[in-house]
Amino acid sequence: MALTPDAILEILRKAAPEGLQVADIAEALSLPRDHRSKVRRALKLLAKGGMVEQSGRHYRMGSRGEKRSAQQVEGVLKVTPAGHGYVDEGDDAYDGVYVAPVEMGGAMDGDRVTVSVWPDDYGRRERRDGPGRRRGEITRVLERGRTRLVGVLDGSGGQLTLKVDDARMTRPVELDVDAASTRQLLKERGNVVLGEIVAYPQGPGEAVVVKPGAVLGRPDDVATEVERVLWEEGVEQEFSPQAEKEAAAVPEEISEADLVDRLDLRHLDFLTIDPETARDFDDAVTVERLAEDRARVWVAVADVSHYVREDSALDVDAQLRGSSVYLPGRAIPMLPEALSARICSLVPEADRLAMVVRFDLNLQGEILEREAMTAVIRSRARLDYPGVAAALQGDFRGRRGRYLEHGDQLEQLAEVSGWLRNRRDQRGALLDLDLPEGEVVLDEDDPMLPRDVVARGIDPAIKRAYNLIEELMIAANEAVAQVFVSAEQATLWRIHAPPRRNSLELLSTQLASYGFTVEPERIGHPGGMARLLTQLAEHPASRPLSYLTLRALQQAQYRAENLGHFGLASEGYLHFTSPIRRYPDLHVHRLLKATLAARGLPAGGIKEVRRASPAALNVIARDSSDNERRAMDVERRVKGIYAAALMRDRVGDRFAAFVNGMATFGLFVTIDQPYVDGMVPMESLPGRVDFDPAVMRFLGRHGAPTLALGERVEVEVMGANISRGRIELRLVSGGRVEMGDPQGGHRGRGGAPRRAGGGRRARGRKGRF
Repeated sequence: MALTPDAILEILRKAAPEGLQVADIAEALSLPRDHRSKVRRALKLLAKGGMVEQSGRHYRMGSRGEKRSAQQVEGVLKVTPAGHGYVDEGDDAYDGVYVAPVEMGGAMDGDRVTVSVWPDDYGRRERRDGPGRRRGEITRVLERGRTRLVGVLDGSGGQLTLKVDDARMTRPVELDVDAASTRQLLKERGNVVLGEIVAYPQGPGEAVVVKPGAVLGRPDDVATEVERVLWEEGVEQEFSPQAEKEAAAVPEEISEADLVDRLDLRHLDFLTIDPETARDFDDAVTVERLAEDRARVWVAVADVSHYVREDSALDVDAQLRGSSVYLPGRAIPMLPEALSARICSLVPEADRLAMVVRFDLNLQGEILEREAMTAVIRSRARLDYPGVAAALQGDFRGRRGRYLEHGDQLEQLAEVSGWLRNRRDQRGALLDLDLPEGEVVLDEDDPMLPRDVVARGIDPAIKRAYNLIEELMIAANEAVAQVFVSAEQATLWRIHAPPRRNSLELLSTQLASYGFTVEPERIGHPGGMARLLTQLAEHPASRPLSYLTLRALQQAQYRAENLGHFGLASEGYLHFTSPIRRYPDLHVHRLLKATLAARGLPAGGIKEVRRASPAALNVIARDSSDNERRAMDVERRVKGIYAAALMRDRVGDRFAAFVNGMATFGLFVTIDQPYVDGMVPMESLPGRVDFDPAVMRFLGRHGAPTLALGERVEVEVMGANISRGRIELRLVSGGRVEMGDPQGGHRGRGGAPRRAGGGRRARGRKGRF
């Protein structure tokens, strides 16, 4: 039995009134003699918190221990490469309850588990980057997160092994193969193989048993490694036969029967505005001017729920996927093409079923009236962001001449979106940061061959067109949210909780060393955080400091209860506008139809009103949040594979770069061109350096350079691991050698190194938030 507070308290609860000695408790826990000192330390911590009482050499249940009922936390287990576990309660990964390897039981990375949290006075795990984490033990595995493992098949002497390259998989792996299969599989040695898990571990240190299956290819091949990621993360690339059958039965055009119980809005001049490469069109917009200072906006969204009925095969597949996944050169859609690119897509000059929200607003961006409805619409044109940007600048040359007939409406849409943006700014909504992202450029003939990774930002002119649609979509989502609030009906909320106090305190300490005076209370409100991000944008290290600040925020997620949205400074927000590529939007459409039907309004033929139970909504919210994070992880890992493949042939080359982040194990560096991220391991840094997370610097000692965020450096590529999507770098030059202190340089307030020859703190603009 593991040495945990609950285990000790359970033993003392059954003991005689005089209690037990250390040796008795160790024996009851089946611990060896040399573990008695650990038992003694555990008892002293419990006694300090009043959980147990000590009388001489005996220990018995204390007053707090009698009343204690262990706090139970449910969440997803995340395991680090070192074997440590953190149970994520749905907010930030690796920031939940700490679980030591011996306390994981039979759980594995990705499992949904129940954790018994230990008392506050006991076992809190200290962390170098802030206050200690709660600690606990896993008492139950609720749902397994993995059904497959992928690894390289190896073996000699007739024995097979599977080498799993997933650093989160710290369990030993055993293969379930018979003699005939072994002989056949020995021919596949060195290949990447997919394995189905046939037996899960039941206790600490136990192995997971896998049955080998499909051969994916050779390791370090881009196509193989991308497939590995998709299988490891459970991303399905094929739809079930039942879903394919249902998709094939979906009509290519709407019928008269489809128009029953809908408003006819085909007289309105709806437009779709999307990226140039878009294939499916979720939404269309139009505007009517009611007065000089008033307008009416209509946002139509594809009525996917009309074709994807709840609990159908299409619905099951969509819910399992959760969202579309976007990879370099291709996408894995949430819905089959017969729906996503045809009958559900709001293509121009075709009648389409839609869920529509209409809202009236004034010059101040205040929503005066709102109404949701089921309808039929007909888009007038398919426009793209560059074309709209040109039209708003009066450029109708060449193929953009077709935008001319929509010029007045585009101007009005841009004006109204400005009203909405100003209103959001007044509320304190966070800025849209123009942080560039790496875009993989593929070979035209070989989609698995990366030619470059370029930094993609948004051109200011095109951003105006992008923001036009973004503001209308945010307003539409908020308007639908208010429909649910007014009707007092349950729905699936998109929430963004305020940042935690300890995260803000750490952030304020870190930013102080870069010249900012930050008060946690101020940036704990959206307006204060928005002002901070505005000033960070003017700092020489704006990119890494902005990333650092954003990491202090909690992740947005889906919930059955409305907790508001910090980033948008919104009291109620949900996702309504992208049902072709996001499952929560699809389910919100169903709930909205039920709400409309309950009010006797057109609801697209819905006759029977199904009320959403809190339990069912909680499950959908939980799964949707998990699937969203999975899609983000897949997209990040695949992009890393392409970046590593690009740099594989550049080993030994040197590049200009900047420091984008840091941790105890090394520096994160972004190369200017190609725009890829790599890591300089701590042990490879020249001289003696210490990482100080409070000031976010590697502090050089005895003449070694001190390195700060945003520092310009030169690096050399030392290696590229394609299977893990990692690029290893060596620091060639960069950083500052501090003067005067043989142990590491002069220090400013907060421990920040001062610049040589002066008393000022590290460069940066001061401000109060």
